[in-house]
This record gives sequence, C-alpha cells and structure tokens, in this order.
Amino acid sequence: MPKRLFDLVFAALGLVLLTPLLLAVALWVVCDSPGPALFRQQRVGRAGKLFHIYKFRTMHPVSYTHLTLPTTPY
Repeated sequence: MPKRLFDLVFAALGLVLLTPLLLAVALWVVCDSPGPALFRQQRVGRAGKLFHIYKFRTMHPVSYTHLTLPTTPY
C-alpha cells in the first residue's frame, strides 16, 4: 500500500506541475495546424486487453498523402 500511495501522490503532483507546459504544447499544436491537439489511439495491453492512449498530434492529419514513393526504373 505505501508504494501505491507514493505512486498516486507523485503522479498527481507531476500532473499538476506539468499542466502549464502541457497546455502550452496543446495551444502550439492548435495554432500551428488545423485539427485537434490530441488524438486517441487504441493499443493492446497486458493479456490482450485493449486500452486507449491519448497523444499530442505531431503530424498533420493527412500527412500520409504527402508521401511519395521513389520511382526507380527496372
């Protein structure tokens, strides 16, 4: 139980201290390009259990359309 309490207290403290920085990053992402600042992705966790993770968007929403394959003659 003491380890769990330690984890909860320091996780909450870290979140409170990092909130201004996280808000600044979110504002920067929103101002830099259209679209939401966060995206949600589904991942597979322990024992195959699915969970959602929220991440800052670091690429444009349709950036894959800008990719081109190199053309090499065969």
